[in-house]
Amino acid sequence: MASPPPYDDASPTMAGLAQAATSNPPSYLQVAQSRPHERLTASELPCLVLGDCLIYAESQPQRPLYELSQPPAMCRPQTAAYAVQRFNYQLSSHDGEGNIRNRKRHIYDFSLSISPDLGEGVYIEGKAARKALVAKDAHIAPGPMGKWSSCKVTSDSHMSSKGDLEHFRAGRSVKQRWRRSDQLDWTDTSGRTVATETKLTRREDMSVDRPPRLEIRVVLESRDLDLLVTAWAARIWREAKKDLAEPMSWGKFKRIANTSAGPSSS
Repeated sequence: MASPPPYDDASPTMAGLAQAATSNPPSYLQVAQSRPHERLTASELPCLVLGDCLIYAESQPQRPLYELSQPPAMCRPQTAAYAVQRFNYQLSSHDGEGNIRNRKRHIYDFSLSISPDLGEGVYIEGKAARKALVAKDAHIAPGPMGKWSSCKVTSDSHMSSKGDLEHFRAGRSVKQRWRRSDQLDWTDTSGRTVATETKLTRREDMSVDRPPRLEIRVVLESRDLDLLVTAWAARIWREAKKDLAEPMSWGKFKRIANTSAGPSSS
């Protein structure tokens, strides 16, 4: 009889994420008998939350799914480089009792990129094995006027003989724009909405009222989910550059004026 597959799969399935979002850890037998593309209902798909450095299912914050090397809102966008790691949970047994343990796998880095064609964007570099990645190198370009309220994710041209390969787009629908919604949709190449993002909101004192959320709408391959989560975190980071800008003050105005004027002549 063939032995069941190991519990610590290199790439957790969407079914596994939904299980993490709604219940206690599944048994070894449940995992061994599960199917990677098991159909899920809308209520079972996870809603991911970015809290500080951790990304977790909204209903189970004690079990993180991904981790960033630093919070997106805490670094200067021009110099920051972020590592994205995925938590893999495994079952170990000792004296007949099973324990859930986890280990982290480095999947992507992202950082600022500037190119003559695309302008200022984000470069994504794959760190896991090539077979575990959608693309070894990818780029995120902002929407019109360099605004990060919309963006698209493509593979670098040298990765495809057909040129740039698009993976995801993010932007607000006509309905969302009309309602001035704080949400935007992530779509795949077919135009299908795969996730809906709800932006961070702040209180009057600028403390966080509601952290960013990403509600997964459809079952995704684990590789696609990894890239989507990375792109989501990167979009938040770039938009945070504007959100965290120093408010205009008289002192700031004088510094800008002095810098523009240059040294005075004698």
